[in-house]
Amino acid sequence: MHIIRPDTIQVLKERKKGSLRRLAQDLGFPLSFAATLSDVLCERHGKVGLRTENRIRVALGLEPIGTYEIPACPDCGAVHVGRCNGKGPSAQVVVIDPEHERIVRKHAGKRRRRRASISVSVELRDRLNQARKAAGKSWEEFLEALFTQSEGQIRRVIGREQEQCECS
Repeated sequence: MHIIRPDTIQVLKERKKGSLRRLAQDLGFPLSFAATLSDVLCERHGKVGLRTENRIRVALGLEPIGTYEIPACPDCGAVHVGRCNGKGPSAQVVVIDPEHERIVRKHAGKRRRRRASISVSVELRDRLNQARKAAGKSWEEFLEALFTQSEGQIRRVIGREQEQCECS
């Protein structure tokens, strides 16, 4: 998230003499840019990016905010703190400028297996949940056991349906 510099806000407040549309026009921006100027004046950090703030700063006669390059990790090619040995970044650096440098932690989450969902009636879900709790199993364990027990019946039903389809 980009933090709008206080001097940008201050100078913009000093230059505002009328409406935001007029201010946008005076600074050489289209009238629709008034919404962006409102975001700056109301200090809605994160709504205005660094490039946009730099455009406003140049129009106000201020120096653009400097940036500097951070070398990429030799292991994975991403920009982050420390070496990851090819496992991906554990923290990413967001550089606004040297005065406002900050680190945003990005914890590597555990990779979970893909999940799907099914829709059933509330009554059926409650009955299944009651049986699952009585068995002391997780949903995955319970459904796997239920499927294993009834797999033969399911195959017979599917076989009958396929036979009926072939005959008609």
